[in-house]
Amino acid sequence: MERVAGGDRAAFRAFYDRTSGVLFSICMKLLRDRTCAEDILQDSFVRIWEKAGTFDPSKGNALTWAIVVARRMAIDGLRSMTRTFVEIDDEGSGIEHLAADLAEGDPIGKARLMPCLGMLKEPQRKALLMAYIYGHTCDEIAARFDRPAGTIKSWLFRGLADLRKCLE
Repeated sequence: MERVAGGDRAAFRAFYDRTSGVLFSICMKLLRDRTCAEDILQDSFVRIWEKAGTFDPSKGNALTWAIVVARRMAIDGLRSMTRTFVEIDDEGSGIEHLAADLAEGDPIGKARLMPCLGMLKEPQRKALLMAYIYGHTCDEIAARFDRPAGTIKSWLFRGLADLRKCLE
């Protein structure tokens, strides 16, 4: 792994040849879909290449470290495969959950939050709810709105800033 961290492609190729079968079987076992498992395996090896410098041989061997990387990525892939989108209406879907998390007597409540959210443009408001109430990633929201992820990040950043101003 030290050679891989140094950018040695031959060392990486040798590591790939020795470990890809084991990592692929782990991905297949978790995902149960060959195409998804192949994609996750590819992403795992990209991550291994990029993060090889973080490998610490005192904590275990390189195969164990690579298994942890692939397993985590497969679990993340599985989560994103099973995520469903919730239709968000303009009635404030999800606000009840957000307001329920606020402590009793909190100065920010549903009565203050609703008008502030109402000031936002509809796509920005829906993006905020999708991200902060339903836990969708910027990439998932971008796909949903057919917009670049950078646009979604801007919507979220500006939306939070507008909410902060309104609630102050």
